[in-house]
Amino acid sequence: SPLGAGVGNTVYALAVLPNGDLVAGGHFDTAGGAPASRVARWDGAAWYPLGAGMGTTYAPYTYYDVESLLALPDGDVLAAGSFDLANGGLVDCVARWNGTNWEAVAGGVGGGGSAFALAMTPTGRVAVAGSFNLAGGAPAGRFAWLDSSCPAATTTVGNGCTGTSGPTSLQVTSLPWTGSTLSTRATGMPTQGLCLVAYGPTGTSLPLAAMLPSPPSCQLLVQPIMLDLQLPIAGAVTAHLPIPDASSLAGITLLEQVVALATAPIGITEATSTNALQLTIGSF
Repeated sequence: SPLGAGVGNTVYALAVLPNGDLVAGGHFDTAGGAPASRVARWDGAAWYPLGAGMGTTYAPYTYYDVESLLALPDGDVLAAGSFDLANGGLVDCVARWNGTNWEAVAGGVGGGGSAFALAMTPTGRVAVAGSFNLAGGAPAGRFAWLDSSCPAATTTVGNGCTGTSGPTSLQVTSLPWTGSTLSTRATGMPTQGLCLVAYGPTGTSLPLAAMLPSPPSCQLLVQPIMLDLQLPIAGAVTAHLPIPDASSLAGITLLEQVVALATAPIGITEATSTNALQLTIGSF
């Protein structure tokens, strides 16, 4: 199916935003019949420019492109290519769209080359590759890393215990970045019962057997200030915690643990617990 009237020339890069919008970059001056310099957004119904788009200070002022796009966890977009202007401001082949404007990124890349590729690792490092010899003003042979000054991180605290459904475990599947959603997955959950996902700023060490029928190695490791009730599916629970796009949250740590309650008509038959995760909220 066509996306409206499309764009006016070649598309080299696509990125999907968290809200489902599509960003296209390449060598075009129009999108949907309206001006859009090398980059545009499709919202499912129409094309929109991203500010004044890209440009160049080099004559004849036509040979510049967006070669790669990367959606960041908070919904911002990195663009890389052969441009040195973004929204009329000087940038060096890499720029960031913050939702309203383009910004320069850490000195960009240069030394007579361009940036052609962007990719983010699971730990939140961004790889930049191309034909450049400098990155951030320092020597870089066509490849460089762009790191967050406050990266998201996770550390395992304590151990899960083993119940009638087997050993329990809690792992992170999506890191806690501001403006994104933290996702975790707990396994070893009962086939019939309830699960409490506990979040709190501080830890504890309380045997579950002091409160409920439980194996002796099961412990509550989090002092909860918030609980999320979940029903296990096929012995697992996936939890999601939206994190506001607020820079004041960067660097804050949070603990998460899942307590599983196996149930029967007579009531709770067993309580088990996973390891805890210490989560550091990051900002890119």
